[in-house]
Amino acid sequence: MEAIEVLTGAVSLDPPWLIMEWIKTDLDSLTLDERDIPNVLQHVSKGLSYIHSKDFTHRDLKPAKILLILKKPRLLVAKIADFGLLKNVLSRKMQTYTGISIYMAPEFWDELAYTNSVDL
Repeated sequence: MEAIEVLTGAVSLDPPWLIMEWIKTDLDSLTLDERDIPNVLQHVSKGLSYIHSKDFTHRDLKPAKILLILKKPRLLVAKIADFGLLKNVLSRKMQTYTGISIYMAPEFWDELAYTNSVDL
């Protein structure tokens, strides 16, 4: 996602506001052309690889959080969105459970601690 502008809070304790690009279409809201599925997988995999390389885990990846830029009717770009449950894990183990159960990885249920593999 492209940050358009960063606005500071009214007082020093207010968090900054990020003005982001608007992408109205997500993977949950349309049926892709079969030829575009490999591109979505490649774009999302590259995004996950990047955030994982920085020791972050998304923890709530699902179709509604994959945003799509289309050039009718084909896909141009797929982007990961909504990093509200993002976790920085230097130990590589997490123990808090989050997300919607239908999209949660089995590691959430089988282990007391899990890794960023839950994003896959």
